[in-house]
Amino acid sequence: MKKFLGGGIVFLFCACLLQPSLATATIWTIPQVNGGSLILDDWGIVGPGGRTAMDFDPIGGGFDWDNLGYQQDIYTVDPDYKTPDATKTVWNESYTREFTNANMDAQTNFYHWAYTSPANSHFFMSIEKDGDYLVKKNDMQFAFYNTFKYEEGAPEPGGTNPDFTRTTTYSFQPYALSDGKGWCGSVLYDNPLAFAPMAGQITFDFAFDAYQGTTFLGTQIYTGFQMRSFGTLTVNDPFHDDPDYSLGGIQYTASAVPLNTNPETGELDMNYWQKVSFMGGGIVPYSVMVDLNGDGILEEHNNSFGGFPFLLRADANRFVLQIVPEPGSWMLIGTGLLGLLAAARRKNKN
Repeated sequence: MKKFLGGGIVFLFCACLLQPSLATATIWTIPQVNGGSLILDDWGIVGPGGRTAMDFDPIGGGFDWDNLGYQQDIYTVDPDYKTPDATKTVWNESYTREFTNANMDAQTNFYHWAYTSPANSHFFMSIEKDGDYLVKKNDMQFAFYNTFKYEEGAPEPGGTNPDFTRTTTYSFQPYALSDGKGWCGSVLYDNPLAFAPMAGQITFDFAFDAYQGTTFLGTQIYTGFQMRSFGTLTVNDPFHDDPDYSLGGIQYTASAVPLNTNPETGELDMNYWQKVSFMGGGIVPYSVMVDLNGDGILEEHNNSFGGFPFLLRADANRFVLQIVPEPGSWMLIGTGLLGLLAAARRKNKN
């Protein structure tokens, strides 16, 4: 039996317990295949079973469908331009510095350029009772990246830049090449709709087809892509400079916003119930060894955008499907929803 329970924002890996412990944050360095690195501050988050930000494998060696806790739909949404991330100057494809102080909410950086993560990417995921995530590759449906929506995050001296939307010169269609796996801790609550900060992570192999206008520029493949709804991630590319050579390399930094949390204050907020943001990044390898034909034989694939850094941010809405509720769980869920509604009414009255 399935029942629709709620709405909000979550992606294919949000809805995991944000541990209320005093664990010391760990800084992880994740080397990239052809140089450069990802630097992750995990905020001290520990997943179910003590799993860290580097642990993705399911407990017990595989996903146990007999131990399924619940499932959820995730839909990305347009940015509301509320983000903990600093503004960023980005360039168009002619390297014209027209996007100064750009708000980075739900923006994806690729090389020197920026794209707005599109709404209505859809993901369907399953969560085991011990916190294991499973997201089938065919259940990850990415929208098309071909737009940059500029909003200035901080007015410049002497005036402000007008907001605008532009179609980008280059465009991308991402898709998954493998099932996603990771951990999620929301199952540790009495119900998955608990009003609490939650976070989680997932990894999968993915690709994106690149275009210039209608001209196909090749398929780019990145294996072991990691996305999280917690932590601060920095993509460190020492091989490229910004066009004004001000950084001595390219660095992009983003912070996720856990479920139910206000992106500006970092606190629980009823206005953000079932809403979340997430991030992930990397440096496109020059080539990868992959099973292109599904015959079990690895073949070399060359990427036309090899060496280019990227950092993806997105906002999303979460919709929970309760699966085979245990005794009393419907009462717990109903009580929780009534409590949330009562809190909202008190807030409106005040």
